[in-house]
Amino acid sequence: MDNFWWIILKPPLKKINFFKIESFNLLTNTDTTNQELRLLSESDFPDLHQTFLDAFADYFVNVISTQQEFWDRLNRMGVDFGISAGAFHENKLVGFIINGKGFYNEKLTAYNAGTGVIPEFRGKKLTEKLYHFLFAKLKLENFNQCLLEVITKNQPALNVYQNLGFKITRTLHAFSSEKLKIIKVSNLNFKIEKLPSFEKIDFSFFNDFTPSWPNTLDAIHRNKAREKSVELWLDNKIIGFLSFSPASGRISQISVHRSYRGLGVGSALLMYLTEQTGQEYYSILNIDERCTGMQKFLLNSGFRNVISQYEMLVEI
Repeated sequence: MDNFWWIILKPPLKKINFFKIESFNLLTNTDTTNQELRLLSESDFPDLHQTFLDAFADYFVNVISTQQEFWDRLNRMGVDFGISAGAFHENKLVGFIINGKGFYNEKLTAYNAGTGVIPEFRGKKLTEKLYHFLFAKLKLENFNQCLLEVITKNQPALNVYQNLGFKITRTLHAFSSEKLKIIKVSNLNFKIEKLPSFEKIDFSFFNDFTPSWPNTLDAIHRNKAREKSVELWLDNKIIGFLSFSPASGRISQISVHRSYRGLGVGSALLMYLTEQTGQEYYSILNIDERCTGMQKFLLNSGFRNVISQYEMLVEI
């Protein structure tokens, strides 16, 4: 990946060590005006929010949000403005890549929490140029990989990411429900309590797949002011847990001990969810396609698969 710069920036441009700079000007073949690429800062947030809304106005799903909702989402994703970049035209933000920072599969990772280009600047390869700019910054700071998710139907974006070297690692499904179908189990003496910490959970007995970046324990911890986590006990043993947002009805994680499945533990947790939130709409994102048991449980509980994504990864 060391020579990708010269595919984009060809002679007569002089050779520049981009690993040592944080912004530069470029000329596109289709636009003769200067566009500056630079790292973002927290002061760019209001413009970033508006550009995000403009860029995603015609997206596959509704992403309208207030500034506070947008800020909360960035916080949950662990966004670091110092490894996020924007493309500016006459001082106006016209495209961006915002990255979260953390460890994924024990490797220092930049997670794409959002990429967008406003309509009038599409077709100018801004996403590719922003990523190439960021690859240099990330490599300098010893990042191991970049991670993202893209909707499976978004073929133009998929083509861009594959051309940048990203590979599909798995398919993830998002589910939603407007009315849950929960079978209440009254035979077992379940007890549900606040989960003070996930440290006492032995996940090897619970999880059938690795949670995606937005649903990791780190993401839940970053969102703890807006997240509620509970544990379900039976016979002095934790056999299930649930983490969710009471304000939105969004489930981050729900899991049942393998030895206690089929007893209504998952249904009891969903019943608790409805009692605590009173929402009409519930959602859970990024269920691994290979986890057929979880998908069957969700479908039987009234959820439906509304959209699917590819998780993609590139080493840097």
